[in-house]
This record gives sequence, C-alpha cells and structure tokens, in this order.
Amino acid sequence: MRNQRKQFSILWIFVVFLMVLSGGITYKLILNKQVSNKEITNLPLETNVAGGKTSKNVKEMEINEMLEGAKDIFVESYYGSDDMIELGMEEGKEILEMLKSLKLERTNLTQEDEQYDYILHIKSNNMKIKIGSPFIFIEDMNGNWLALQGQEKYVEELKTSIEEIYMEKYHQSDLFANPEAITVTAEDEGYRWDVEQKDLEEFMDRIFLKTPMNEGEATFVLAEYPDYTIQIKTSQQIYNVHLINREILTVDSQNQFAYYQYDSKLWDFIVKKYPVQLKVKESDLKSLLKAKKITVDDKKNDYDLEDGSYYHKAIARTILRARPKEITDMDQQLPWAFILTFEIGGKNKVVYIYNDYIVFEGKYYYSQRIDEAIRSTVGVH
Repeated sequence: MRNQRKQFSILWIFVVFLMVLSGGITYKLILNKQVSNKEITNLPLETNVAGGKTSKNVKEMEINEMLEGAKDIFVESYYGSDDMIELGMEEGKEILEMLKSLKLERTNLTQEDEQYDYILHIKSNNMKIKIGSPFIFIEDMNGNWLALQGQEKYVEELKTSIEEIYMEKYHQSDLFANPEAITVTAEDEGYRWDVEQKDLEEFMDRIFLKTPMNEGEATFVLAEYPDYTIQIKTSQQIYNVHLINREILTVDSQNQFAYYQYDSKLWDFIVKKYPVQLKVKESDLKSLLKAKKITVDDKKNDYDLEDGSYYHKAIARTILRARPKEITDMDQQLPWAFILTFEIGGKNKVVYIYNDYIVFEGKYYYSQRIDEAIRSTVGVH
C-alpha cells in the first residue's frame, strides 16, 4: 500500500510539472502574438517631430512589404460623395509608386487625431490608407493602425494626384447622368426657370466640379445675390445644386451633401442666361439685401455683434423669407427684442425687431415669432 501511495505521489508531481510547463508555453505564445499584433503601433519612439510628437524612421522595405501585391484599389473622398471610385491598373501603379517613394516617419498620433482628404481602399491587402497632409494613416482589417508623417510638399503632391484622378473618374461616373429636367431658381426673388429639353446638354456642359472642400472652410460663406439654386432631375435621382458664389457650390443628393470648388463658367452662364437685378426702393425691406455690414443690439445681451462677412446677408434673408405682412400699426408699448443697424450705400438703416413685429422706415410688419428666427440666425456660431 505504501508503494502505491509513493507511486501515486510521483505521478501527481509529474502531472503538476506538465501543467506548469504547458501554462508557461501558452503564456509565451500569447505574449508573442500580442506583441506581434501591436508592433505596428508600439515600436520604440526616438526622434522628435513637429508638435512635440515622437517618431521612428520607417524603412522603405516596410512600406514595400505592406503594399506587396496591391491591386483592386478604390478611392473615397472624405469631403465629397460617399461613392468610391475604382482606379485603373496604370493609375493604381502611379499612386503606389508615389506612396512608396515617400520618406515617412512614425508618429504617436492617436486615431482621434486623424484628419485626411482621401482614402485608398486596397482590397487585395485588406488595407485602408488615409491621405492627409503631411500625415498618412494606415489601417488593416485586424484593427492594426499606424500614423506616419512625410514631407508636406511630397505628401501634397500625392494628394493632388489622387484628387485629379478621383475627380476625372467622378465626372465619368453617373454624376448628373441622363438629365431629364433642370430648374433654375433665384431664391432671393422667387424667380424660377425650367430649362428647355433642347438646352439640357448645353447646360450640363457648363458643370465641372474641381475638388471637394472641407465643409468647415465654406459653412459660413453665404450665397451671393440672387442666391441661385439648380435642381437636376436624372433617371436615377435628384441633385440640388446651390451656387454659393462663382467659386463654391454645394451638391445635395441621396448619397452626399458636399461643398465643391467648381469652374466659374457655370456661374457666368447662369448670370447671363437668367439675369436678375436688385431694383428696390430704400424703404423696402428687400433693400436690406444690399447691406455691406450689420450691427446687432440684443435686448438680452446674448448676441451683440458687428459683422460684415456673414450676418448682414443671413439676417436680411431670415427677415425676408419669414414673409412679413405689412400692417398699419402695432402696440407701441411692446418691448423690442433686437435693434439691427444695416449699413447700406454708406447710410445706416435701422430695423426694430419685436416678438412678432418688424418696424422699418416708418412701416410696420407682422411676422409671428420673428424674434426667435433672428435669435436662431445669430446663434449659429
């Protein structure tokens, strides 16, 4: 019996030893795998770069390995349409060669720091490369993520090449394809023109988008008078195009709302084909559209301001599009909400805003809760 217990003890010690050994091996394998999965972002950091970031040089071989066998490349614009554009073989090769030629450094930027204009979707390698300037971000399907920095000049050249290819192919896609009807509207005047069928092709030949824009750069650029909009109905969908000025427009459709720089030949064509002139009396509310500057005096002192770039147009349009109705009189004891001083032709024209009333040049107008409309307009910033 004693021998049996001894044999059992030896066997038990041996089993425990095997368990410990197995656990150690498993831990080592898991640790190695974790290090392998994270090494794309956790490499040693050495050299200082702009903004206090740290980096390590990326060897040319590493980029080449990442892009080994890359094909089936699609481009997506961050600021433009949601549609992806497929690159041809030669176009893809050109972009990849430019990418490989960049001298890049790792940075310790986080994914929250990402800012970019275009995304290269490399289907064959299950990889996305986001192109900003001077930063490039690489991400794979396993969640590995890498932030790189290159010389701004050369990264900008890469981005420009991508942009040119993208926009050329975007125009060759279904954008505005097969137009069935086009309507032009001058929003400030309420004028509307339906383009004749025989003129559709000539009209479409004038539309050329140059590049998508960062919305933040254009959000507070207001449309020039008379605020032209174009509705293009195609066999697939409806596009609403808003001409902000002779350089910027917006495209609103089922798959995008985006700002673009565009060829001014469209603006010149519209202005010539559908001319509108602002001819109003100084006592007319519509004369506010001629203002170059505005001073806002808010009774609540929340939105006192002086501006000559945005609010003079925005507030004038808010008043006019509220469709105020002229009346003969109002209660003179009511407290005012805003005093708006518009600079028009070198003169100051004052508009008094009450809860539901407007007083301008000795005339009274009723407009329900016009004070809230004005407050909403001046509160957009």
